[in-house]
Amino acid sequence: MLGVGAFAMIQTLICLLSWAPQPPPPVKVLEEPVTPQRIVVGSLRQAIYIGPGAAWVNGNRLSEAESANDERIVASHPDDIRARGALIAYGVEPWPTRLTHVLWMIEHHPDWGGFSLDPTRSLAPPEISDWFVSDDNNLLRTAWLQQVSAGPQRAVVLHNAAMFFAVREPQLAADLLRQAMLTEPGEPLYVERQGMVYAYSLAGPERLRRFGVSPSPERDAFAQQAREVLAASSEWLLILGAADAMAPSFNRGNLGLDEEAKELRARAKALSPMGGLPSHTLQYMNGIPSSAPR
Repeated sequence: MLGVGAFAMIQTLICLLSWAPQPPPPVKVLEEPVTPQRIVVGSLRQAIYIGPGAAWVNGNRLSEAESANDERIVASHPDDIRARGALIAYGVEPWPTRLTHVLWMIEHHPDWGGFSLDPTRSLAPPEISDWFVSDDNNLLRTAWLQQVSAGPQRAVVLHNAAMFFAVREPQLAADLLRQAMLTEPGEPLYVERQGMVYAYSLAGPERLRRFGVSPSPERDAFAQQAREVLAASSEWLLILGAADAMAPSFNRGNLGLDEEAKELRARAKALSPMGGLPSHTLQYMNGIPSSAPR
């Protein structure tokens, strides 16, 4: 047993320890919110795009070191969507390498946000050029057809496939969007994009040439159907989607349909439940009730 003196000494030591300076609590480091960056183009800055898939167009080009690091990540972890998406959208590798990543993504993750971009911002450019050739387009076309014909698909996958076909095969794109609307009723994005597809179908031969598309009786017939649907529709979002696709201020490739765009915009404004029009449809995609186009 401890004597009274020893017990008193222990109590004194405990008191001293309790008053000794304590280390400060660990500081909780809060992550800064991730905000879209703007792309520097010469001395100008590209306006921030706020629509679907924005994360894959508003960033900055990867450095060679960053690109090499993401390639290593993908090699060891193929399903790392962040790394593979960055290589597609911002990578420094030549197009054939990025095409391989795009094809893999279509096969394994057709719901990827990068595929939801409209054709004017597509990460697989719709225009035929020295570096994006018809064979590349055929590979992508086959991959999307295999995906949508594999069985029932989620609406977002049908939508993403439609964005690939929108310029070259608008009737197929419209059919895919109709399926998306049946699968996910009430999603306004699909209505707006249906209007966009109708607008692309109305582009003249001179506008289609840069996409490697030639006029055909089938395309002409669908274009006539699109005109009739737009003329008869009371769905303001469908009409505005077509007007936005036609108007050069919202489209990097002017379709040459400025007068038609003005007329459609006036009709959409008259039909809008808001009593006016948003500056761009995609700013108001969430929460707007909409029916399938009539």
